[in-house]
Amino acid sequence: MTAWSTGFKAVQSGVTVQYNSVGSGSGRKNFLAGQVAFAGSDAARYGTWQRLSYGSKDVKELTVFIDRVKARIEAQGKLGSSAPAARAAATPLAAVWESVCTPSGYDALDGLDAERFAKAREAFLKAPRHEELRLTGTKHPDSTAHRAEQLDRALRAAPAGPDRAKLALKHLEWNPLVAARLEYEETVADLLGPCSEALLDFEGRQISPEWLDLPEKVVLALLRLGVVPGEDRHLLFRVPNPFIEQDEEKIVRILASVARANALFHLACEKVGVAPSQNAIPELTVPQVNSIAEIGAVVKIGTLYRAAIAGLFADDGHGDTFLRGRIPEARRGEMAAKLDWVRLVPLCENVGALARLPEFLEAFYVSLERGRALPDVPTAAVFRTRWDRDEAVVRVFVAMSDTAEQSGKVATDAAVTLALAGREEAEKRLATLAGKAGEPAPRVTFLIGAGRAGFRGGFDPGHPGVIRQFARADGVTMQGIRADDPPAAERLAAAFRAAVASPAPSPAMTATDRDAFGKLLEAGVKAHTETLLRIAPLLAPFGGLVPQTRVRIRATGSVSYGRSIPTYPEEWGGGTTLPDNRDLRDAWPEGVTLPRAIVYNLGSTTLGLPAVTSDLAVLDRRGAVLLERHVPGYREIVASELPFFVRDAAGLVFGRKLAETTARRCLRAAAALWVDARTREDLVMPTCLFAMEYLRWLAEDSESWDETKEHESRTTRAEELIRETSSAAFSALCAERPGERWPALQGFVDAEDATRLLLARELLLEEKREFVDLRIEGWLRTLPEALARELRREWARLRELGKDDLELDAIERLVALETLRGSRGA
Repeated sequence: MTAWSTGFKAVQSGVTVQYNSVGSGSGRKNFLAGQVAFAGSDAARYGTWQRLSYGSKDVKELTVFIDRVKARIEAQGKLGSSAPAARAAATPLAAVWESVCTPSGYDALDGLDAERFAKAREAFLKAPRHEELRLTGTKHPDSTAHRAEQLDRALRAAPAGPDRAKLALKHLEWNPLVAARLEYEETVADLLGPCSEALLDFEGRQISPEWLDLPEKVVLALLRLGVVPGEDRHLLFRVPNPFIEQDEEKIVRILASVARANALFHLACEKVGVAPSQNAIPELTVPQVNSIAEIGAVVKIGTLYRAAIAGLFADDGHGDTFLRGRIPEARRGEMAAKLDWVRLVPLCENVGALARLPEFLEAFYVSLERGRALPDVPTAAVFRTRWDRDEAVVRVFVAMSDTAEQSGKVATDAAVTLALAGREEAEKRLATLAGKAGEPAPRVTFLIGAGRAGFRGGFDPGHPGVIRQFARADGVTMQGIRADDPPAAERLAAAFRAAVASPAPSPAMTATDRDAFGKLLEAGVKAHTETLLRIAPLLAPFGGLVPQTRVRIRATGSVSYGRSIPTYPEEWGGGTTLPDNRDLRDAWPEGVTLPRAIVYNLGSTTLGLPAVTSDLAVLDRRGAVLLERHVPGYREIVASELPFFVRDAAGLVFGRKLAETTARRCLRAAAALWVDARTREDLVMPTCLFAMEYLRWLAEDSESWDETKEHESRTTRAEELIRETSSAAFSALCAERPGERWPALQGFVDAEDATRLLLARELLLEEKREFVDLRIEGWLRTLPEALARELRREWARLRELGKDDLELDAIERLVALETLRGSRGA
C-alpha cells in the first residue's frame, strides 16, 4: 500500500492519500455499517466501478478517474449553494436519459401516457416502414467524422504552450468521444432514420452504470416516440464472448441489463395499451464463434441470461428492487417466462465455418438440443421469439471485416458466397433435427457485418454490385457512412431496399462452381497469410495512432481485445486444405498481435498498401470470371481501392520487394478485372510523408536498449532479437557494443525487413533515429527529383520534433488522409 501511495502521489501531487490500516475484517465491518465514504450507488445492481470498468488497478488509469472527480467537484463548487434549480428536460430523449430510477419511482417509465403515446404513434404510422429486411446501425464511432471530432476536442482541450501536444495526447487516450448518452442518441436517430435495426454492442468494452442503463433507455425512448421496439424497429444486443472475456460477474450484469430492459418494456406496454408479440430486445449475439467447440460460448450465454433473469427477482437482497416492487410475486413467473424468449445468434468470422454453413448450423442445433433435459440450459426453443405465431428463425451474423483481416478479401467473399448458397441445404438439415425435437422447422437468415471500406464489405452507394450481392441476405450493417455522409447513407438505404424489393436472379451455384470457390478460398487464405506474416509486426503498433472513440478495455486491464494469429479448426480443414495452426504459431513473431480489423485496414491503406492487395496473387482471369458471376461487387471494390496503393510509401515501410511484387499483382488484377489501377496522384506526397513519420514514430514509441540489457548474455540478446524481428539476419548486431555498431547497421539499411529493427529492444534510441534517417535518405534518392525535394523539405522540420509533437502531428495527418480518401479507410 505504501508503494502504491508513493506512486500515486508522483502523478497526482495535489491529492492527499489517507490509509487506515485497520485490516480487511474491520474495514469490511465499517463499510457495511455505512461508516466509509464510497463513490458508487446501487451496488447490488451495478457492482463497483472497478469491477465493471477493468484496468482500474493501474495507477495511471485511477489517477485519470480522480482527475474527473476533482473536475466535477470544482465545477459544482463554482455554482455555489445558490445554483439554479435543474431545468426540465427539453426533449423526450433527454427526459428519458436524465430520469433516475429509485425504489419508488422511475419517470422514464411512469411518465409514459397512453394518450400522448397514441398521438406519437399516429404520427409515426404515417410512414412506418415496416419490413422484414434489416438495415442495422452498429458501431457508431467507427467513422472518419468521429475521429476528426475526437482530435478536434483534444486540441481544444489542450492549452497553448510547450506541453500542448502531451496534454492533447493524454486527452485522446483517456477521453473517448462516444459516451453512453451519445450512443443512446445515435441509436434512436438511426432507428428513426435509415435503419430498421440497431446493434447495442457491449463486446470488449469498459462498462459503467450509464452503459448498463443504455438498453432500457433506448427502449423507453422509442415508446415515447410512438415506436414499439420488436414490432416497428428492432434491437440486437452483442454480449461479450465468455470464453474470451472470462468474467461471469460482468457478463451476468450486462445480461441483466437486457432482461431488465425487456421487463420494463412489458410494464410500459401495459401503461400505453400495447400487446407486444415479442421482447423489445429479442436477440443476443455472441461474437467469435468459429468452431464446434466455441458453440459452447453461445450455450453458456443462454444459461447466464436465464440466471440473470432469475437474479432480477431474487429474494436475497441482490434482486432488482424496483422491478420487485412493480411486479407482484404472483406475476413474476409469467414475466420471467416471457423474458426468456430471446434468440441466440452466433457471430462467425471463420472462412472454413462459413464455407461449410450446413455443418456449422447442424452442430449448433445439436449443441442446444443436448441441454433439453437439463434445468436452466437453453434448447432449440431459443429460435422462437414471437408469441403470435409458431415460427423458428436461425440467424447467423457474418463478420466480413474480421474475417477478411484473418483470411483475406478473396477468401472472405468466397466464403460468404458459399454460405448464402448453402442456406437451402442448411434449412433441410435443421428441419430434420427440428422434427425429432418437436420444434418447428427453422428458417435461416443472415446479417452481413459490412463497413464502407472495400476490405470490410464495401457497402457503399458507389458499389451497386455489392448492394445486389448483399440483397441476397436478409440484413446488412451500416457503419461509418452514417456519420461521414448522411445523405449517402439515405441513398444507400434506398438502393438496398430497392434491390431487395426487385431482386436480381442469383446464378445457380453448380457443383463445379462450388469446387472452384473452395479452391479459390484455399489459395486466397494461403496468399493472404503469406502477406500477413510479413506486414503484421509493423502494423501491430498502428493502433497507438488511432484516436479511440469507443470505451474499450485497455491494455492495462485483464483482457486484451486485439486479434492474435488466425486459426482454422480441424473440422473446417485446418491442417489440410487450410493452414495448420501449429505452423502459423511457429512462423508468427512472438508477442505480435494484430490490431482490430478497422485499425488494420486503416493502417494498411494509410501507409499505401490497401488491405485488398494482400491476396491479389491468386486473381487470374479464371478467378475473376468466377467472382464476377457470383460476387458482383468484387470488381467495383478493387477498382475503387487500388488507386490508394502508393508503391513508394509501401516500399519504405514494408520493403521494396514487397512493394514491387504488389505493384505487379495490382496490374495483373486490373487486367483480369478490366479496371483502372492507377494511383491517385494527390495521395502520393501525403502518403509518403506519413510513411516517413510513421517510421520515426515506431522508433520513438517502441522499447529501446536499457540497463537491464547490460546483464543479458549475447545468446539471450540474439534470441530476443530474432523473436522481435522474425529474422536471424540481424543477430550479428549482438556481437557489437551499443553505440559502436554503425558499420553493421548501415549494412542493414536496405534489407527487405530492415524496418523491423525499429521494434527491437536491442538498439539504442539514438541508433534507431539514425537508422531511420539513413533509410529515408537512401529511399529519397530513388524517387523523382520533384517529389524527393518536396518530401525532404517537409521532413527537415518533422525530424526535429519531440516524441509528443511528432505523434500528434502523425495523428493529424492520419485523419487528413482519411478525409482525402473519401472517408473509406476504416
